[in-house]
Amino acid sequence: MITDDGQEVLIDLEAFAFGPTECDLAKTAAEASMGMLSERDYAAFAGSYGYDVTWSGWSVLQAIQQVKMVSWLSQNVDHSATPRTSAVNTTSGSAHCAPAG
Repeated sequence: MITDDGQEVLIDLEAFAFGPTECDLAKTAAEASMGMLSERDYAAFAGSYGYDVTWSGWSVLQAIQQVKMVSWLSQNVDHSATPRTSAVNTTSGSAHCAPAG
């Protein structure tokens, strides 16, 4: 983010990655694959970034992101789990998740 006076500020460490481009884009692509971001919005994002992470090895990165998301959910299950679990359940071609209990 750039402030009004032109200073650069890092605001989202959750999605921040230092490493290969794929690591930086995997979270956003996973969210798009789960319906949390429209295909059109993801295409615009990838086009602006100049790279689309959904290549032949994408299924591995997608699975890693899904594990990370489920791990986060398990720590925060008492905070609006239903909408988030619903988003996880919409992932095509993957095992479906459901809240415990």
